[in-house]
Amino acid sequence: MAVSKKRSPSYPRISLTRALDMVDRIYQAAFDSAIDTETSLKLMGFQGQSGPSTAALSSIKQYGLIEGRDQAIKVTPLAVRILHPSNDEEKSSGLREAASNPRFYADIEKQFGGRIPGDQVLKSQLVRSHGFNPNGADDFIRVLKENRAFMEMPERIEDGHTTEREDSTPQPALSSSRPLHNSVRMTSPQLGSIGEESLRFRVSPECVVSIFFSGPVSRHAIEKSIQYLELAKENYSDPPDD
Repeated sequence: MAVSKKRSPSYPRISLTRALDMVDRIYQAAFDSAIDTETSLKLMGFQGQSGPSTAALSSIKQYGLIEGRDQAIKVTPLAVRILHPSNDEEKSSGLREAASNPRFYADIEKQFGGRIPGDQVLKSQLVRSHGFNPNGADDFIRVLKENRAFMEMPERIEDGHTTEREDSTPQPALSSSRPLHNSVRMTSPQLGSIGEESLRFRVSPECVVSIFFSGPVSRHAIEKSIQYLELAKENYSDPPDD
């Protein structure tokens, strides 16, 4: 007799950064007016209803960025505060709220004192206490760590401007012609992966380079990034020798 596979509880399948990108596309087209699900999915970049598109829509709802169903999907006030804040604090507080909205996220932070435990410990907790299957637990941990990395960025570069967190060290702003985003830890982007991959390395005692890939990572994407960096050299000069 076939044994049915245990399903994990509902959890975000995409990171907060990707969810914000998708909800921004909806807002640019419909503002906070209600639209149908099919139109919402197409604005998010999907062809229509499918497993991945339904999971993405559910994830955005779990972050509290959209509400409603069927013929009445609309962007929430929380999403508008994040996308078009009146000041930096409003955006920061909105991001913190969205990041803690999904089920289990706040519980895990509370249980472990605001920190994320090792993967093995967290996976065991998810499987034994929250009803996840092993694959679902792994996916949950991946998204949770991506969100934590995003929230811990020392600065974010948006619309050509640099916004700094209160506890960050001031860094030089980048020009809007270079689509680079900060990451948190040194990792190598995984070719063919979909989601958020980051690369961070120190090039001098005073300078750390961070590159953030959003979407499918390919050799072509990396080669294009290198070309942008080559062009960016013209915007800077070497510091004079002492």
